[in-house]
Amino acid sequence: MSTVTMQISLTDDIKVFAGNRIQTGNCPSSSDYVGDLVQREKDRFRALIQEGFACGPGRPWAEHKSGVLARIEVANGRRIARWHEARRCIASRRSRRPSGRFLPLIFLDFYLVF
Repeated sequence: MSTVTMQISLTDDIKVFAGNRIQTGNCPSSSDYVGDLVQREKDRFRALIQEGFACGPGRPWAEHKSGVLARIEVANGRRIARWHEARRCIASRRSRRPSGRFLPLIFLDFYLVF
């Protein structure tokens, strides 16, 4: 396998840590140390993929769909209830002031939609 040169930047504390690991004899050089870290990450990623394949097939979307839609409906119901409550509150404030403003309702509509 061919090797290529790559320049990396490290913070001082990471450089000291890596230098200590190299000096204690765990790795012969900084290149080997970084290469070992990358290889471990690659192996961990492959193990996670294998674990995913080994767990068998997932459940079909049709089994998930009703639960997901029910949670969305509950969340939308709460949002709509908060919107109506806020509109009633603003309307009651407006009725107490002779110069009622419509601007807060516009912002409320925009805020509660997103």
